[in-house]
Amino acid sequence: MPDRLPAISRLYAGPFPALEERLIGRYFGRAGRDPSLEHVLLVPSNELREHLLKRLASVPGVASVFAGASVMTLYDFAVRLLKHRGIFPAELPPARMAAAILAAVRETYASGGGDFGGISATPGFIPALARTLSDLEEGCAGDAELALTERAAKDRGDARKAARWAEWRRLRASVKRKVRAMGKETRRRIFREARLLAAERRRATSSSRPPTPRRSRSGTPPSTG
Repeated sequence: MPDRLPAISRLYAGPFPALEERLIGRYFGRAGRDPSLEHVLLVPSNELREHLLKRLASVPGVASVFAGASVMTLYDFAVRLLKHRGIFPAELPPARMAAAILAAVRETYASGGGDFGGISATPGFIPALARTLSDLEEGCAGDAELALTERAAKDRGDARKAARWAEWRRLRASVKRKVRAMGKETRRRIFREARLLAAERRRATSSSRPPTPRRSRSGTPPSTG
């Protein structure tokens, strides 16, 4: 009996080593069968996206697989949805984003100190920091979440970890200022715009539906006579 697909989507969850073979064997195995369908796999980080694409490239019949599958992060998917609605997010191109992060690093460590201060000029630090900041934003970890984690470390009496989280907050705030100064938006702000658009769409959809008859606590429709 053929394996049936749900009407909308399928959720895979569990330890990734166990999931990887399942994804390669089952999810990508469906891609390309129906040229009218696109199978979109959302992953939590760009590193995982690149890893899966490399695995996908080693699958026999890869041309047909690539034709029917897309692997993207939640941010990539949000940008795609916004563009579909005619909204084009003003994100910095990679080279200018690297320049903004470099300026933020220099600002943050100008007075010395900080766990990353000693390695901030090391080659490869800026790209690594950019990837980590992207992962934080794609995971919706903003100022409030970082501050909460910092406070939890203080409550545990772990001053070193509290200082590390405070350092991340300073770095993130500095990058945000640099990006906004260049007339662009951070990923978190673009995410927020996508969420607002989705909420508006849900409200519009619900308002167009016929009203559902109200029921009394006994489970029977209330009398209208």
